[in-house]
Amino acid sequence: CDPMGPGETLGLIRQTLRGLGWLASPIHGESAALEPAERLRTRISRSLSAGDAERVAEFLCEVCMTQSFDSPRLRAARQDARLMQHQIRQAFFDFLRAECKREPVVWFIDNLHWVDAASMRLVRDALHELHHLPLLILATARPQIHQRFPWLLDDPQYRTVPLSALEGLACQQIVRD
Repeated sequence: CDPMGPGETLGLIRQTLRGLGWLASPIHGESAALEPAERLRTRISRSLSAGDAERVAEFLCEVCMTQSFDSPRLRAARQDARLMQHQIRQAFFDFLRAECKREPVVWFIDNLHWVDAASMRLVRDALHELHHLPLLILATARPQIHQRFPWLLDDPQYRTVPLSALEGLACQQIVRD
């Protein structure tokens, strides 16, 4: 996943979910007539109760701006930023839990240093809250990430693997190939 830029709130989460395709195109073997939320609900209902699948679909579609719902819980969350933040966090984690029950998940994030603060909090919290699941979050970032998110340096779940710069001949070969 390549985040759009530092200013788009929940941009990383939106791009990740849209990139999976369920919110934009049919799941393999399903009708194109299904709405995005129904495709998502179908996928996660294999691991979640019907009520939880409905809630997760509502809030993740709200993040992705793909389909609008008018449920009482969504109306309430739209009136209270803290409640919306909590519901989105819970829905995203329930989604990740459901996916990890199906199979191990690798979430690749390119340019983590450009991620917005709200998305970064979800990444951080996922590292801690879902550590017992088969979930690997692999990200690339420039060293400046520690200026934007200094807490990374103290986080035991976070590992850094510094890479050295490519030399001139290696760069030329990449351009040629």
